[in-house]
Amino acid sequence: MDQSLAEKILLTGKSVNFMRRCCNVNDWVLGIEFIDIGSAVVANFNQISKFTEFKDWVNKATHTTCQKLLQVMFTKFTMITHFESIKRFMLFGQGDFIQYLMDTLNQELQKPATSLYRHNMLSLLETAIRASNAQFVDDEFLQRVDIKLLDASPGDTGWD
Repeated sequence: MDQSLAEKILLTGKSVNFMRRCCNVNDWVLGIEFIDIGSAVVANFNQISKFTEFKDWVNKATHTTCQKLLQVMFTKFTMITHFESIKRFMLFGQGDFIQYLMDTLNQELQKPATSLYRHNMLSLLETAIRASNAQFVDDEFLQRVDIKLLDASPGDTGWD
C-alpha cells in the first residue's frame, strides 16, 4: 500500500470522526457497498485487480465522506455566512463600517496605550456598527466582533 492511499484512509476516518463528535451527525452512514477484504483477498492482495478494486473503493469512500462533510459545514453550520462575516469585518469588506470605525478610533488610538480602556473602545465599536450597514448583519455574527487590547509597553500609543 502506498503513502497516498494510507493518507486517504486516515482522512476518511478523521472526517467521519469529526462529523460524529464535533458536528453531532450520528445518523450518517457511508452509502457505498463494502468490498470483501477477507482472507481470500488478503492472501491474494498482490493481485493487481484486487488492489485496484480496493484503491477504487477507498477513493470513492473518501470522496463521499468529504462531500458529506462539506454539505454539513455549508448547511448545518452556515459556513458561507461565516466566511462573509470574516470578509466584512477582518478583511475590511464592509467599507462604511471600517471608515466610520477608523474615524472614531483615530483620536482614541493616538493616546498612550496605557490610557486605553476596553469599555471605551467597545463603545466606539458599537457606535460604528450602529452608524453603518453593519447594523443589518445577523446578531449571531455581530456578537463575535470584539475588541482585544494587548499588554502595553512603556511609550506605546494605541496604534502600537
